[in-house]
Amino acid sequence: MDKLINEKVIDKVNVVFNKTNNIRNIAFIAHVDHGKSTIIDHLTSRLSDISLKPSESSIQIQSALFPILYELSDTELAKDLSSIGNNNNNNEDENREYLINLIDIPRNLDLNVLTHCTLKMVDSTMIIVDCIEGVCIGTDNQIKHSIANGITNHTLFLNKMDRLILELQLTPDELYQCLVRTIESTNICIATCTGIEEDLLSPTVGNIAFGSGLCGFGFRLSNFASMYASKFGIEKHKLVQKFWGDHYFSPESKKWVTINTTDTGETLTRAFCQFILQPLYQIINAAMESDIEKLTHMMRSLCIVLDSNDLQLRGKPLFRSIMKKFLPLNDCILPVIIQHCPSPNEAMPKRLPFLYTGPMKGETAESMRTNDPNGPMIFYISKLIPTSVNGNYMALGRVFSGTLKVDQKVRIIVKGAEIRTQTIKGIHFLNGRIAEKINEAPAGCIVAISGSHHLVNKVATLTTSEENYVIRSPIPQNICAIKVCIEPKNPQDLPKLIECIKMLDKTQSLVRAYMDENTGEIYVEASNEANLDIGLNELIYIHSELELKVSDPIITMRETVTVESTQLCLSKSANKHNRIYCKAEPLPLDIVQDIENNFTPTESSPVELSHYLFDKFAVPKLESRKIWSFGPERCGPNILVDSTTGVQYLSEIKDAIITGFNWATLEGALCEERVRGVKYKIMDVTLMTDAIRRGGGQIIPTARRVLYASQLTANPTLLQPVYLIDIKTPQNNIPSVYTVLGNRGAVIISEEYSPNNPLCTIKANLPVLDSFSLKRELSANTHGQAYPTFTFDFWAPLDPIQYNSQKVLDAIQQIRQRKGLNPVIDLNNFLDRL
Repeated sequence: MDKLINEKVIDKVNVVFNKTNNIRNIAFIAHVDHGKSTIIDHLTSRLSDISLKPSESSIQIQSALFPILYELSDTELAKDLSSIGNNNNNNEDENREYLINLIDIPRNLDLNVLTHCTLKMVDSTMIIVDCIEGVCIGTDNQIKHSIANGITNHTLFLNKMDRLILELQLTPDELYQCLVRTIESTNICIATCTGIEEDLLSPTVGNIAFGSGLCGFGFRLSNFASMYASKFGIEKHKLVQKFWGDHYFSPESKKWVTINTTDTGETLTRAFCQFILQPLYQIINAAMESDIEKLTHMMRSLCIVLDSNDLQLRGKPLFRSIMKKFLPLNDCILPVIIQHCPSPNEAMPKRLPFLYTGPMKGETAESMRTNDPNGPMIFYISKLIPTSVNGNYMALGRVFSGTLKVDQKVRIIVKGAEIRTQTIKGIHFLNGRIAEKINEAPAGCIVAISGSHHLVNKVATLTTSEENYVIRSPIPQNICAIKVCIEPKNPQDLPKLIECIKMLDKTQSLVRAYMDENTGEIYVEASNEANLDIGLNELIYIHSELELKVSDPIITMRETVTVESTQLCLSKSANKHNRIYCKAEPLPLDIVQDIENNFTPTESSPVELSHYLFDKFAVPKLESRKIWSFGPERCGPNILVDSTTGVQYLSEIKDAIITGFNWATLEGALCEERVRGVKYKIMDVTLMTDAIRRGGGQIIPTARRVLYASQLTANPTLLQPVYLIDIKTPQNNIPSVYTVLGNRGAVIISEEYSPNNPLCTIKANLPVLDSFSLKRELSANTHGQAYPTFTFDFWAPLDPIQYNSQKVLDAIQQIRQRKGLNPVIDLNNFLDRL
């Protein structure tokens, strides 16, 4: 029976798959506790026509994708057909069914890497904002990510309106002003990122809805305009304009005015308050007073029948039951998505430059722009998701061009390099925790494939084209500030743990898992405690099911220099025939931050790079043209500059010196931590004329030694990571929060209040070293009423006063001891004399 149900569902889905204009790919974004999950649960539980049932052919998965097959009623079709962006408006049957691929974006601010990857698959967002708290740091962060991915279409749902009435007990006009401020804040947030001053979100446009996810109701101005249109004798779209802003209805003159007083001096009520909020207030008051007779009369006038179960309820449960029937949430949100969110055909022409790395006038780009099902197939893998089959994963992604088919041969490309050719073994339609097999998926669809997880590392592009261009996936730099060392309790499980670590590193974007080649230790590192816990839980419960020993958290440090090298450093090759002279100095902080933010074109030609650095930082063009490399990994925040003149054979050893430079910046001289913010200048080179005596085996170790020597003679020190903490708490808990932060040495940045908002937002900087168990301590001191979010902010000197203080020296010794290094750092091991 379940198999037959699934077959009917898949048949429906296949029909809509071939109507790209009827597909909506949307992400729900919100700050923590703004009600996003409640709204998604309500939407997915009410729509059972696409609910897949577990069957013999289906696979259990863990996915945040919720497809909704929404069929417009005859009334909605007649009213909304003209406003729906569709090229086939003449065919009502084609306009009736829509497939909405709803993706739940991770709400935690710490999960911005997952947010960035997931937003590649969608064309629009629905921003959910708590009316009381307003736009918070998590909402602002996710809006920035969406705009960075070329998403310009946004809708807004103002949630928790019931709390404004029942808890804050605002008057209708105060509630209206609160909504206006929240809408303005959201528009300002979007305008700041896009540079467009025009208000993109407006209730009169129809892309804003109001309501409560917990109570299950929602409405737009058009819902009430439909009720009042016949009464006022005004067309619906004109009445919508009257229901927002400074518009008033004068009962004396029977006219609409924009001044809140009549000729006789009588004060008029704003139209939004009079015709929308006052009826809601009447329903709430009657429900809270359990006035069943009044409620029955009101519902009868609205053609709503209260059944016997409703009549037995009292207070808030009665109010929720009535509002779900009066203004159903799904009948509000889903039409907003259909009418104001673009289809793939409408969105891709604007998004293409943000997604595709290839030429914009090529065959593949044109196929992506038009979602051509017959063009070259392009499938972007956003995430690997585990299944119920142990060790198997599905690759979740979107088809951007062509048609993805079973048994299709594709090329898997990661970062522009082909890994190998693979045959698509299975395509699956996902719905929450169920995956059902399908045969093909055309452009615009979000599906999962099986059988390719062992070739994919976090993200990848699959294509049938011969070109090596990929979907752009510049994952934001995720500073791994915390790591732990793990090992199995049973040594016999070590081989299995190593395999599980490799799979965790491939599937989880929040953590990095690896084995240290020098010590054999296994590490899992992340940006904060929350991400680290997610990675460890996935490793233990999904990948390995092993009993593990986990060390105490280890803080990741960076090495840097504070002054220019006090002497010209010299290192000789092992055969004593080659000499390299070098100096080190601090790299300006603004250039370092520009490199770390991926703004500096590190892979461009010397001419383009010199123009960029000169225009932005006034770096002399002659010097910037002689930059050999950035490091480590050819893109890090350190540079190697050729300051030599007239050296023979220098070009022949350039690659060897760059290799030594990457080695020296990946493992610094102090304690083999990464180096940050150092400019190394090759001052002179003396080389043997015989090429065989100046090979890589002679030059690479010599380059590393001279770079170490130049670092050690430039007053080196350690940098520690610092968090930006955003804490929301009621105002009466502010002293307790300040006490906790003060004991940990935090620096308070700001304290923000919002009108009609009982919560205060405290922002502070706190070293990662002092942040452990901060959530638990804040919760204990505020009775669970303070919630902090952590984001990496900047690197700061471990001791800002003295570069070689006892605190710095102790930290260096602890790290060297943990890594098994010689406790003594001897400059003579790296510095040679003439």
